[in-house]
Amino acid sequence: MADRPIDFFQQMRGGFSGILESGAREGAQAATALAERAIEWFEGNITLQTEGQPPLACAKGCPTCCALQVTATAPEIFLMAAYIRMVEATPQGTQLQLSRKIAET
Repeated sequence: MADRPIDFFQQMRGGFSGILESGAREGAQAATALAERAIEWFEGNITLQTEGQPPLACAKGCPTCCALQVTATAPEIFLMAAYIRMVEATPQGTQLQLSRKIAET
């Protein structure tokens, strides 16, 4: 992993480019591959950045996470979109109208 945040993100960019340039995956497969790699990289980076730190004290009912601004990377959003499309392709998913609810929110 990288020593500086900018190095980490540059490595991710290079990795994403490699996945896209390989041409082995298209559409939803590419989005899934990108999201999986992003999650792996972020989890690895979090492990490095928190080494030697006490564990998180989160517990059910703790309001802190709900008060924070939440962000998502492009690969995470693509993975969620692919999942939503997959769910909506089922009879139960059609009834959920998840896309409409998300758009309304």
